[in-house]
Amino acid sequence: MDKQPMRGDGAGPARIRLHISGCNAAPALAGLALILMAGCMDAPRPEPEDSTQQARALAAAGPVKIILGTRADLTLADAAVVTRGPWGTGPGRFGKDDEATRPGPMSLAVDRQGTVFVLDQVNRRVQRFSRHGSRLPAMTGLSETTEDIALHHGQVWALEYVPHDGPRYAVTRRGARGADLTVLLDRERELATGLFVTGPAATPDVRVEQRQDTLLRVVREGAALAPARQTHHVLGRPNRGQPGHRVTARLTGTHTALVMTVDPEVGARPAFEVSTPIPLVAIQELDTDADGAIYVGLFLATEGPAPDFAWEQVRKVVVAWRPGAGHRVVEMQAIFATTVFRPVAVGQDGALYQLHTTEQEVLVRRWAPVFGPREVRP
Repeated sequence: MDKQPMRGDGAGPARIRLHISGCNAAPALAGLALILMAGCMDAPRPEPEDSTQQARALAAAGPVKIILGTRADLTLADAAVVTRGPWGTGPGRFGKDDEATRPGPMSLAVDRQGTVFVLDQVNRRVQRFSRHGSRLPAMTGLSETTEDIALHHGQVWALEYVPHDGPRYAVTRRGARGADLTVLLDRERELATGLFVTGPAATPDVRVEQRQDTLLRVVREGAALAPARQTHHVLGRPNRGQPGHRVTARLTGTHTALVMTVDPEVGARPAFEVSTPIPLVAIQELDTDADGAIYVGLFLATEGPAPDFAWEQVRKVVVAWRPGAGHRVVEMQAIFATTVFRPVAVGQDGALYQLHTTEQEVLVRRWAPVFGPREVRP
């Protein structure tokens, strides 16, 4: 994730642009290899411009076209507030560091029962709330530098930045008595942008995403991998609705973004292309539900005049797409990507959750499944 500071006095939020790229190959076959290969091991990273051109070529192959208008299918009025709490350290409150670049809760996750997990890193804990908003016992003992959490069969995994003893990242599995497994990443690994856990409960695979691009496997079939054995898999995040498959997205123009699915045997295929009426600044989220519907969060805005170049016409939307069911557009509270690490979560049933911070409090909103109710098995 590349952060581009705002021009002017630098006091405004950072500009964030997301680039997801694939494997490189011999120059003569690079474009074809990226489209056909589902992954590779420790391959050089192609230039973003080349990858974007390849994504545009995929878009030209005929994905579903989604043209955003000014109206959305669902808005803030359709959302229920799951929980809200003021800044502070007590139960139900959330920590805030005014000097930090990310001053409030950074990550949001939801389990199969709809329990909401909020990473309250300043208070070194994960706060939990039932789907109806009741406060549940918090998980404490986390580091203040924890950046993301992932849920897997009742377990909580955490991605932590370790600033001491040679800066690096670490992945921990949290149990009732604290961390019962810790994996250190190689110090060469930088800009971790997500944590993903898949596979059986007893033998999970854990991967750390770098720069919205490369998935680095750090746990294989339940066994922690030493840095020298940690390996790359490229192009896409796990698709919960299709185990073994992945999804990826890329900005392909000032007003367009392409979402692709990755079949391990066939390679990348265009799923849908979104055209926006306002310039598309960043792709902020990408997720799937248990049915394989894809959700992509878009930040739209135009840059204002000098001297502060403040954002204008700001919109935050999530576009949901499922084959055979069409697409839905959800208008959410417009917040900057620097406010939280992962501000939107998708439930297994397709319900959408947004973590929103203000100067006074933290809120979690929930939209009912956009494609209708669905029963999710435990």
